[in-house]
Formats: sequence, structure tokens, C-alpha cells
Amino acid sequence: MEEIEKNKKHNLRLFPLYKMMSWDLLFFYAISFLFLTEVKGFSTAEILFADAFYPLFKAILQIPCTILIDRIGKRNSLVIANTSVSMFVLLTIGCNSIIVLILANLFNAFGFVIKSTAEPNILYEALSKGPNRRTIFSKKDGFCGALFYYFDAITSIAAGFLFVINPYYPLILCLIMTVLSTILSYAFRIIPVDTTSSELDSSGEDVPSQNNLSIFRHIFNYFKKLFSGFRYIFRSSRLRSLILFNGLFASFITIMVTIRRSLLTDIHFTSEQFGITFAVLGILSGLSSSKALVFHRKLKNKVLTYLGLYFVFSVIICGLIVLLDMPYNIMLTIMLIMLGIQYILKGPYYTLIKQYLLNFSSSNMRINIYSANTFIEGAISAGMSFLAAYMLTHMSSAYVAVMLGCTTFIVMIFLLDYMRYKVGLKPEEYKPKEINIDIQNKEQK
Repeated sequence: MEEIEKNKKHNLRLFPLYKMMSWDLLFFYAISFLFLTEVKGFSTAEILFADAFYPLFKAILQIPCTILIDRIGKRNSLVIANTSVSMFVLLTIGCNSIIVLILANLFNAFGFVIKSTAEPNILYEALSKGPNRRTIFSKKDGFCGALFYYFDAITSIAAGFLFVINPYYPLILCLIMTVLSTILSYAFRIIPVDTTSSELDSSGEDVPSQNNLSIFRHIFNYFKKLFSGFRYIFRSSRLRSLILFNGLFASFITIMVTIRRSLLTDIHFTSEQFGITFAVLGILSGLSSSKALVFHRKLKNKVLTYLGLYFVFSVIICGLIVLLDMPYNIMLTIMLIMLGIQYILKGPYYTLIKQYLLNFSSSNMRINIYSANTFIEGAISAGMSFLAAYMLTHMSSAYVAVMLGCTTFIVMIFLLDYMRYKVGLKPEEYKPKEINIDIQNKEQK
């Protein structure tokens, strides 16, 4: 027991440094678009086409990654995951075709599927058991996330200036960071799993330990959760509404990662400006995400309406000002304001939508809902990304931003109207089947 406690303290001390360096790619996103277009010669459509495979790969790899974690343990899986992310960066550095870029996304998806499950569990297992364990976990995880945002801001600025000296320097530093992350993940100490206790899945929920299950049993359980989640979604108009909204909005946010950078390139943004801008935007997103409850309290049941419509409207404005070819200073000012709005709005969204999806459900039900939501979001995101890639082969990024923005805006208005009397109600205003779905499930069994 004394050795286990020492290992827990060791992991607890190591985790902030690890997450600061490996939660996501450092030195990468500020210049990745410029690197792929200016150095490697890819078009925006080709980049978006390759990126569309990322959510598909994540959906496909959910089962094998879950089995791998349970078979070889979280620490060893994390070493493999960070090695896989290193392969993604290495392939990006050397890519010379769209096939290699798609293969790189396969390695990236494999790595981050494992990381999304193993990393929170390593922190959770390092905490002492008790009634406040989940509260302490949230605080420590939030603190580690803040460290990453600040470090990411510094590396984004550095990446922008290093890109001017040599475009490969930021990617090499990114690769070094992923290698260091692999070394740090190996430094975590293995804590024996208590088979009677629960673990955290990638949704952040406690799930029973499944270390002793066979591969076929793992696959059976996964699809059982998935189909169970779909059954509850079809039964609950509240869940159905939320998952459809999330599929639309989250996919639109994903597509804009590439189109946003393309728009900035069209107005002749330099690499230094990319670095500084995305450093500031990242900080804004981090700060707003920590205020998710403030957004909820202020906007109440209109919060998804404001977050969704204002985000999409700001994208339309970005596309229009480029199409109208306004004076550069005016265009740049409006563009930066709109980007600031987008990052401020997307910050709290992911926290709030998870909270809304998982309301009125037990731990087991949350796993089912999360599995179904992840699958649907991935499918819609891939579909919209392929569509956007096709559109970019026939028109400019500004036209695509306006057309996709207007289409999404209209669909979102109809969807929000459908949600009006189904989401954001007081508990007593819901029908019993909307908030007692776990009880219904037990009765059916």
C-alpha cells in the first residue's frame, strides 16, 4: 500500500508537466496550414479532404483502442499513443501526396483516441478515494489545461517567427515535443487496478473496470452501449434535439479550422501574424471555457441559440468582407473581431453541451449517450468536411464560408425552433420519459 501511494504521488506531480506538453500539438496549428500550402503545395480542398478522414478514423478506432488500453494498461497505451502522434508529425513533415496526408491522420486519430481515455484515467487513479474525488479531479485537470493554454500561446508566437527563418523549424520542435511527451508518458508509474472500482471513460464518466473481458466481449459491450444510446435518443426528443444540434454545430466548428486559416492566407496574413493571432485566440478560448457556468447562468435556456447563431453569423461576416474586398485595415480589424467572437463562443460550448447531454441520466446511461453522440458527430463532421472539400475545388474559401455559413444558419434556425419546447425546460416541465430513461431501461430489462 505504501508503494502504491508513492506511485500515486509521483504521477500526480508528473501529470501537470505532461499535460502542459502533450494535451495537444505545440508549435503546430499556428503554421500548419501555411506549411502544407506554401511548402508542400497542397490546396485548401486537399487539406480539408484529408482532414475529413480524421473523425472517420476516430470512430473506427474506438473499439481497437479501448481493447488495447484494457489489454496492456493505460501507461503503456499512452506510450504507444504519443509515439503514434510523433509519427503523424513526422509524416506531415515528409508528406508529398494526399495519400501520405491521409495516412498521417490515421496515426493522429489512433493516438488521440487512446490519449482521450488514458490521460484522464491516469490523473483520476492518482487521486485518493473519497466523496470529493471527482471535484478534485476537475480542479486539477482544469489547472493542467490552463498551463497548456498558456504554453501553447508562447509556442504559437514562436512558431510564427521561426517559420520565417525556416518553415521546418516549428514542425521539428513539434516533433521534439511529441517525443518528450512519449518519454514523460513512460515515466508514469503503473498503479494496480482495483477491479471492484470504477474508471473514467473518455466522456469523463465512471465506468466499471473491464480488464478481464475477452476481445469479443469488449466488442459486444461497445456495440451494446452504442445501440442502447441510439434507442434512448430516438425515444427522447430532448436528447434527439441536442445531439442533432451538436452534430451540426461541432462539425461546422471543425470545418472552420481549415477555412479560417485559408481566409487569413487570402488576405496575405504573414506567419508572424498567424502565430500572434492564434496565441491570443487560444487564450481567449481558454478563458471563456472556464466561464461556461457564467454563460449558462446569464443566457439560461437561450445559451445554445446565442452560441450557435452568433458563431455562424461571424463566419458569414468573415467571408463577406473578403468577397467585398474592403480596404485592408478595415477588413483586418473586422476579421480579427469576428475570430475573437468565434473563439470566445466555442470555448464554453463543449463544456455546456456535454453537461446538457448528460443531464438526468445515471453513469451507465451517460456512457451510452456519449457513445452514440460521438458516433453521430463523427459521421456528420466527415460528411460536411467532404462536402466543403468538394466546394473548395470549384470556388474560393470566402464563397465556401458564406455558402456553408448561410446554409448552416438556416438549418440551425429550424433546428432551434424544433428544440424550443424540448430543451432547456425546468425538470418538472419535462415528460417523465425524458428524465427517467435509465429507470425505463431497467424496467424493460
